[in-house]
Amino acid sequence: MERIKYFPRSDMAVGHYLKVALELLRRYKGSSVSSINQALELYNVIKYYNDGVLTLYCNDNAFYEVESVIDHIKKDIGKYIGRVKNSILNQHKHVDVEYKDDYWKFIEEYKIYKNLDSVELEKVLNNESVLLYDVLSNAKIVTQFDELIKTILLNESSSAELLIDKYEIDYEHRKSELHFPKALLG
Repeated sequence: MERIKYFPRSDMAVGHYLKVALELLRRYKGSSVSSINQALELYNVIKYYNDGVLTLYCNDNAFYEVESVIDHIKKDIGKYIGRVKNSILNQHKHVDVEYKDDYWKFIEEYKIYKNLDSVELEKVLNNESVLLYDVLSNAKIVTQFDELIKTILLNESSSAELLIDKYEIDYEHRKSELHFPKALLG
């Protein structure tokens, strides 16, 4: 089954995923979110809604239906977070590759990072499947775990590339803004 991935309005992929997102909204009956990938897919649908793209394809009646379904989705995601917030880091290994960057944004946006255990986070961040780029794209996570991320960056061979990416590559060519620990730069 193809999953929904958010892309900005200017991306050519948006049309395809928007069509799939609208279909998901039409058939969504509210349910228990059962996996991290399902939560991340719904999170991507919400991003389309927040971007205002979904409502461009709706008449007035459909707009109110979309709003109602989005509200249900937000509640379902909230319930999922309540169930897994203490084990969210264990979920990382189950995240589909297209959602690896969304995983960290999800943790930041829903403020799950405030409850993360630094020892567990260190284990995850030292895993080869974790791209530090994705973590550094989330300022609040970096701030919360400033010293830990500093230590990891000092021991990571790709850190120099990340610093070059932040300071030398034009912003419009970057995937997203990178944030470095104050302890590293200060």
